[in-house]
Amino acid sequence: MRVLILALSLLFVDCNCVLAFDFVTHERVAVSVVALRFYQDSSFALPTNFNYPEGHLFEILDETLAEYPDNAFDQTFKWYHLKALDGNSGWVLGDAVAITVPVSMLDEVWTHVHKSQGTFNNGFDEALLWIGMIEGHDNFYPEAVRNPQYREFYLVASTAQGKCASVPIGISSTQGRTRVKRFWQRDLTGDGAPELIFEMAAKSPNNPVEVCKIEVYSFQSGALTRLFDEKLTLLIDDKLPAPSVCKTINFDGDIIRIGYVQYDEGVEQTVRYITSSYMWDNRLKEFKVLYPESKKELVAHMKTITPLMSSTAIDGKILGLLEYKTEARLQKVVERTVRFQNKDVVEALGYVLLADGSNGWVSMRDVSVQAEEYSQLLETYYAKPPVNKNDWMTTQEFVFFD
Repeated sequence: MRVLILALSLLFVDCNCVLAFDFVTHERVAVSVVALRFYQDSSFALPTNFNYPEGHLFEILDETLAEYPDNAFDQTFKWYHLKALDGNSGWVLGDAVAITVPVSMLDEVWTHVHKSQGTFNNGFDEALLWIGMIEGHDNFYPEAVRNPQYREFYLVASTAQGKCASVPIGISSTQGRTRVKRFWQRDLTGDGAPELIFEMAAKSPNNPVEVCKIEVYSFQSGALTRLFDEKLTLLIDDKLPAPSVCKTINFDGDIIRIGYVQYDEGVEQTVRYITSSYMWDNRLKEFKVLYPESKKELVAHMKTITPLMSSTAIDGKILGLLEYKTEARLQKVVERTVRFQNKDVVEALGYVLLADGSNGWVSMRDVSVQAEEYSQLLETYYAKPPVNKNDWMTTQEFVFFD
């Protein structure tokens, strides 16, 4: 009799496994993004003893039409009537679960990822990737219609057994917006399973500059763990785009190489080329520093016969003329605004050191800078520096895979 009961129990669990995979593929489902408790109705008044950890999959049975405040009364969300894979059901406020996103709401980067299969490891050898969303409103005003919308987005991996792992991939609120610009799956750790690589972009209401960064996640110990992150966007004074725009990141097997042209803060901006690299340590399960950050001067060549000036003043003394192709070491850059034909025009001057020991300022329009992937970008910038630095942008690529 005990054998029969065990067999029936295993059959029930196996059916749930099949249903779990089918739910994600065909139905609207929910996944817990935090540990949660079921309630007997759509209020916090009657808690149950049914508790579920982060990463649990649920079938959606019903939901409220209206939204209700969370415990802190900071935000409002719908209540959802959910059914767990163990058969228990109950109500949960919507700030604890991410719901399947309608295809019509997906950003283009996710159209081919949503509900697609992937092969990973650590319990997620076969998984389905899908996008989930928490949706509600900030509770600023007594009148619900005045409250602004609030959304969080998650990339979720679900197994046929209903096991889930998620990572936040975006947020939209009055505080700004964070989104994924690009997404890759590449094996960076040499285990034959791909890591998840995100180029994130964040924009706040107080700054028109979109700040980007790279994040790398991997399935470790049954969860999605962040292995690496690096800010990409290069800013001057933490608010204006630098002429070099972004750091360059090169993923080469289990090595990550970083290089960029750095501009220091201040009127006279010291400029250097910065490099560093990381290598995957399989024993520690993390990226360790392979070569620490190092700085080197930028080499410049004159593109024409160029005046060498004593200062950045418009009436500065000319110290001499530099011949075509004269080599110099670029130390720092200054931008000055002058009035020309009733328009503001920006001119950039570079302080250079010459092989004979002399030094002075030259127009950056007359200089070709050797700066790895940044040479052409800087030449374009200094040909006509923008008056409004927020207008400076490029289509140049900064993330590479070898």
